[in-house]
Amino acid sequence: MEPICARCNRRRGAVRSVRCFRRAFIRLGNPDADQQAIERAARNAEIDDFVRELPDGYDTIVGERGGRLSGGQKQRVAIARAVVRDPPILVLDEATSSLDPQTESAINATLRRLSEGRTVITVTHRLASVTAADKIIVLDRGRVVEEGRHDELLSRGGIYARAFQRQSGFAITGDGRRAEVQAERLREIPLFAMLDPSTLSALANRFVTERHPAGQIIFQEGDEGDKLHIVVRGTVEILKDTSDEIPRQVAVLQDGDFFGEIALLTNVPRTATAKTRQPTVLLTLDREQFDNLMLAEPSLRQKFEDIAASRRQALQMLH
Repeated sequence: MEPICARCNRRRGAVRSVRCFRRAFIRLGNPDADQQAIERAARNAEIDDFVRELPDGYDTIVGERGGRLSGGQKQRVAIARAVVRDPPILVLDEATSSLDPQTESAINATLRRLSEGRTVITVTHRLASVTAADKIIVLDRGRVVEEGRHDELLSRGGIYARAFQRQSGFAITGDGRRAEVQAERLREIPLFAMLDPSTLSALANRFVTERHPAGQIIFQEGDEGDKLHIVVRGTVEILKDTSDEIPRQVAVLQDGDFFGEIALLTNVPRTATAKTRQPTVLLTLDREQFDNLMLAEPSLRQKFEDIAASRRQALQMLH
């Protein structure tokens, strides 16, 4: 039977599912690792200082599956677990997908440093994290459609280039509390494609940052529609009510996608529910701010309404 550490045994008796840092959360990567190797791995994953500040240090109980740790702390423990094994090949599957922007940036910096001297295979939809990769393989519906380095793929103007462009043009402050969008990036939204640079700049300054945890409903089907939303970081699923009370997923939106633009033009209820699947940062523009723009540029309303009509038709086809 697998032994447990003295402190875990003393605190939890025969219960082996609640572990301390040293016991299972790092040594799991290498059962033969001694305390020195564990601490070295924790330093490489930049979690050693945090562990030492805990009441019992490396003997601190962290709960079932690390339930007492934050998302970022769990990710760093997972990195330490991989590092203590010192693998020649490291595979990362959406390593930062569930993290807030500030923690994601810090984790990416750690991973770049730990990648030296080993082969790293990364599976991700956040393309900013792979721009320095030696080779990028692009999959579309399970098929390899492109491969090459970042600059090569951008020059081809294919799926990768379009996805990278969609995710570009945003900035998030270091603490993750405020996001901004570049004025020219707004041209990717059909509603704003015809605006001149000065109008786009004024519009960009009117967006407000919203932060939502995973599993939060942004709006419910039938709610008043009054905002355009842009996904800066995260994942949002769009759900449609059905007769059997199980909502049907009609879309999954990720970094750079937008939704709710029709709400800026028409005072109609929401036709679907929007719910976050991961911690998500949004930029939003409400109808009041948009109407102020219309007052300043009255000739734009008809153009906006024509575009909105086309979008409504496209959404009806999806439903």
